[in-house]
Order: sequence, then C-alpha cells, then structure tokens
Amino acid sequence: MKSYLLGIAIFSFSFSASAKDIVKIVAGSCMKQESPKPALVSMAGENPDLTLLMGDNIYADTTDPNLMRKLYQTLVTDKSFLTLKEKAPIIATWDDHDFSTDDSNTTNPIKDVSKKLFLEFLGDGPKDPRNSHDGIYVSRTIGEGKKTIHVIVLDTRYNLNTRTGKNPPPEKVQTKAGQQILGEAQWKWLENELKTPAALKIIVSSVQVFSNFHKYERWSVLPNELIRLKTLLSKQKGTGKNIIFLSGDRHFGEIAKYSLGSDSYFEMTSSNLNLQGRDDFPKESNPFVLNKLAGPQYGALDLNWGLDTVSVTLSLKSADGQTKGSQKVDFKY
Repeated sequence: MKSYLLGIAIFSFSFSASAKDIVKIVAGSCMKQESPKPALVSMAGENPDLTLLMGDNIYADTTDPNLMRKLYQTLVTDKSFLTLKEKAPIIATWDDHDFSTDDSNTTNPIKDVSKKLFLEFLGDGPKDPRNSHDGIYVSRTIGEGKKTIHVIVLDTRYNLNTRTGKNPPPEKVQTKAGQQILGEAQWKWLENELKTPAALKIIVSSVQVFSNFHKYERWSVLPNELIRLKTLLSKQKGTGKNIIFLSGDRHFGEIAKYSLGSDSYFEMTSSNLNLQGRDDFPKESNPFVLNKLAGPQYGALDLNWGLDTVSVTLSLKSADGQTKGSQKVDFKY
C-alpha cells in the first residue's frame, strides 16, 4: 500500500510498485468523451504510479447539468478510461469545457453544480477536502521517506476573471483591477503548499503558466497574477526550488525551459488526448521551447532515484506510446 496525503485527509491506494519507488507519472488533457481513446490505453501500458488529467476531461460546453452528468457517465464507463483507472489513482482538474462553456470563468452560472458533478465522477468521495472549499484545487504527497513527490493541482477556472473578455494577444495585454486566476483563498493555500518538504514538486495548471507568445488562455493575460507566482517561486529555498510545471489546453504538446532570475523551470504542456483534425501547430514563436508534438498524445515523467538526486525525464508521447521528444532534469534533495 502507498499512503497519499490529500489535503488534510489520508487516502490509501494499492499499487504494484513498492512505496519507495514512485517512478512513473503520466499526464494528459483535452479528451472527447465519445471518441476512441488509444492514448489512455498507452498510458495504462506505462504502468504508472499516478495519472494526472489536466482539464477538458469532457467537452461539455453546456450550462445544462443533466447533459454534463450524461457526458461524465460516458467518460467514466469507457473501457479505455477504466483500464487506466485500474492501474493507478487519477488526480484531475478542470478547464473551460468541463467547467462550463468555452473560456468560461467565475461568472459561470452553474459553477457550484459543475464542481459537484466533477467531484462525483472524478473526486475521492465524501472525505475529499475539495468538498469543503471553493473550487477544486488539491494537493497530494506521494512516496515515503526522502523520496517524496508533492503534487499541487491548481484550479484556474472557479475564480478566473481576466477583465478583458476574449484573451488578448501579447502586445495587447493590460493590467486591470480585479483580475484574478486563483482567488485569495487559493493563493494562501498555495503559499502553504510550497512550504511542504518534498524531493520534487509538480504543479499542475490547466492553462499554460509561463508562455506569453500566443493569443489563447494563459497566466500572462493577468500580469499581476503571474508576477505574484514568480515572486512566490523566487522565495523558495533548497529543495523548494525543485519544481516542474505541467499544463494542458493548447491541443499540442511542448517542453519549454524558462529562466526566472538565477533559477530555471521546465513546463511540459500535453494536449490533446484524442481530438481529431488537430495535427498542426498555431503560428507562434516561443524561443524557450525545446520540443514540440502535434496530434493526439500524452506526457510522461520517468523518475530515476539516486541517494540524494532524482533525475526526471519529461517525454512527449504519441497516442500509440512512441516517444517523440524528451528532456532530462536533475534535482538534488
């Protein structure tokens, strides 16, 4: 058995690997619930210790709770989904299409109903700490001893208010009063979570965190929110700097490396899991991107533990499980 700290409650899950060997995490986003899901089968074939679903887990695009419930039922009874679920726990967050409609935000009229449905189908039951606070942000620490991984899953929807309408291109981004992506309670929670000791932290955001090279949803649409995050990161010491960012949303994959002062952070975007006709890249030029992958795909993190180091290989994989790009990151703990 491996024990997992989920917010303030302990949950236990059965695994094939020993408690000291968290060696594989898979992640993906953007999935049509009715379409075939070969990527999920490939993810299950990786024998992961943990699966991260990073938003748009269904394409509801609705404010009708009955329809949303039906679409979730389609997902969770899908054979490929069940195959993956049997391998390891799933931690999920939402993005706009499973929160409500395209680019939906804090004004979503059914946001609390959406949350209830999300937790019913992708939550951890009545003891799930997400039942007791706004939104669906959550954390979990996996592993034992010094070989621990602290997974921080953000909610970038429930309190989102860009104050701009549609997302502006980089040259038209403006700071406006009232802009927010997390909300004050989640910010305070995140500050405390970053203090949790761990060999490695993984921060999951449904939208890209650091890129400001496109006109789609991203943290940089809210300049002060991104500055606040960067300021938090700059305060981390020692193993507190051992952070990898994961994101979804974009309908393609990329691995990028960003410098913040004297520190560097990798962000792996993995999207989409099974959308058809998404086999190209939008026109944008991000000089920090090291690898890109179009088409249905998922991301994988392979961990190789040493006595006081952990090497993490970030990989972009096609839906059939072939590695198309990778980067290795070494951390001391």
